[in-house]
Amino acid sequence: MPRKIIVRVSGEGARKQENQPPSEDMPVIEPVSEAVETREEQQQEAEPQLEVASAEEEAPEEALVESAIKHYEALKSNIEYVRKRDFKFQELCIRETVSPRAIREILTRLNELRSKIVNDSRRTLEILEQAKAQLEERFSKVEVDLYWASLELNTRQLDEAASSKNDVGLKEELEARIPQLRQELSMLRNRIKELEEKIHEVSELPRTINDVTTARELADRILEEVRKSYVLSHGTRAEAMLAADVQRLMERDDIPREYAIILLWKKIRGAV
Repeated sequence: MPRKIIVRVSGEGARKQENQPPSEDMPVIEPVSEAVETREEQQQEAEPQLEVASAEEEAPEEALVESAIKHYEALKSNIEYVRKRDFKFQELCIRETVSPRAIREILTRLNELRSKIVNDSRRTLEILEQAKAQLEERFSKVEVDLYWASLELNTRQLDEAASSKNDVGLKEELEARIPQLRQELSMLRNRIKELEEKIHEVSELPRTINDVTTARELADRILEEVRKSYVLSHGTRAEAMLAADVQRLMERDDIPREYAIILLWKKIRGAV
């Protein structure tokens, strides 16, 4: 916007000039207030500020979900760490002659790690449930927005002949917005389902901690060798005899099934 300029003359000349009519050669231009321009600039700056505020409103929710996932992944990493330790210890028992007492001592230390995982899982479960509640709250809001937009669009479609230009524009906005809301609703539904699965898994840890931290592939593999030996020596009674011998070692030495199988395998091979 072009600005007008006022030329002022200081001193006596200015006073004389005030007593004289304005000259035709001197353009008198009134100053223009910058308030309008300033308001326009403020409005232009306000729009991105609104977008930032909206992003900040969503940040706590997303931050909570991200924190919950990180806690869950850390918990899973600790579970896998103990399972790998159990696997390596079984390998050691196969290679070396490890006494039942030493096996019990090592397993006691592994059980301490398992107990720590169970304790840590309580905090993980709490954060997962909080994140799920946040997503469910957002899901409810988006669901209401979706059905309200659908209702408004359907209502306007009942009388298209009487629609104004504004109505047509709003109708187009609704037609564009509704698929976006449906997509967001589907995304939230999937995320909530994922959290529900994680919550169930973590809540079961006090009961399943031994199962998920125990390696079984080695014991299962050598059990097949033991079974073949029992079939040769016990015939049709092989399976029952094998199960009884494994159980007897578990009770006598107070060790898990996997280590009882290892000791039985080594006995058959003449290593014990």
